Amino acid sequence: MRSTYEIRTGEGQRSLIAQFLRQTTPEVRGHVAWAIWGICAESLDDRERYWPRACTLWAWRAHEASTANHSTDFDDEMAYFVHLTSVAPSSETIQSLWPLLESSLSHVSRSRYRDHGRDAIEDYLIAEVERDPLRAIQFYRLMQEQRPQEMEWFYSKEEIRKMIVIALC
Repeated sequence: MRSTYEIRTGEGQRSLIAQFLRQTTPEVRGHVAWAIWGICAESLDDRERYWPRACTLWAWRAHEASTANHSTDFDDEMAYFVHLTSVAPSSETIQSLWPLLESSLSHVSRSRYRDHGRDAIEDYLIAEVERDPLRAIQFYRLMQEQRPQEMEWFYSKEEIRKMIVIALC
């Protein structure tokens, strides 16, 4: 998080974190993503320094997931990366985070059951609906379109209902 290299450069690809993420198990990659969120959550005073690095790493891993045809091997990792939305600086908007959220969506939408990744996105949308109701409800619709058919549609939280009402108004 304190390094100066860009992860997508040759130097970045030779870095310890890049090598580690390429060689470790999917479960451990999920823990790494969770740790990155933890660093950002505990370092709100240094958010301006850590946030861009965390987003760059999330974007790189999302690209790797896309290259792997969104293999289930990336589900835990992407489900933890979406938690970064809870510590996003106010300068970030749903518009600016859309590519990262969208690239993670298939990974948090596979399960027939609710999970922490889906909850993290819903919490972010609930927080963003007042600022950008159209984009928030558009993304929520994407979530619903990608949910497994056997997953019954329901409001998981009262705030989701409120989000839909705000977006409709």
